[in-house]
Amino acid sequence: PDRLERYDLTKREWMTPLALQGAVTALWADAGGIYVAEGRAISRWNLDGTARTSLANAQSDVTSMFTLGNVFAFQGGGSSSGNWTTVNKLTGTVLDSFEASYSVAGLSVDTALNRAFMRSTGVSPSDIRYLDIGTNGKLIRSGDSPYHGTYPNASRTFVFPKGGRVADDSGTVYLSDGLAFSNTLGAAFKELTFRGDDVP
Repeated sequence: PDRLERYDLTKREWMTPLALQGAVTALWADAGGIYVAEGRAISRWNLDGTARTSLANAQSDVTSMFTLGNVFAFQGGGSSSGNWTTVNKLTGTVLDSFEASYSVAGLSVDTALNRAFMRSTGVSPSDIRYLDIGTNGKLIRSGDSPYHGTYPNASRTFVFPKGGRVADDSGTVYLSDGLAFSNTLGAAFKELTFRGDDVP
């Protein structure tokens, strides 16, 4: 059966699985909860796995989601490029919706900048992109790097713990504010973690 598995790192044991109603199309977690899209239906659990609540319903299957503060944003519905909708992550109250230039994947968030990073999908060449969303859920700005197609293709982004830089799984590192090239990690990779605050 479809379920969400959780592992307790302190006790080093599996926790009770969370039962799902359908196949997961997007997943996100933050300090306040676990967010799961099962097609068009989005639910929120407390981190301890209690109190599942229905958060929102999209016009079509949700493919990407993230939180910034109390704003929950998801992409699904609208045109083929993907419509973004923002809601209050605690109440589900709709805040705004706007069309995106591209569908995206591989999101990560720089909370210091209130900015989400992602890779565009379904277009060639792909590029790293960003979204800035205000505390009211309104889109402030969006954009991509100044190197459209210059650097290798990628599918996921990873914000450095201290902020200020973001890498994608091609191994390319960009400055968070403006997406100027910063460095390279030397090779493509599948997963990235950090030692301390800033050593990948």
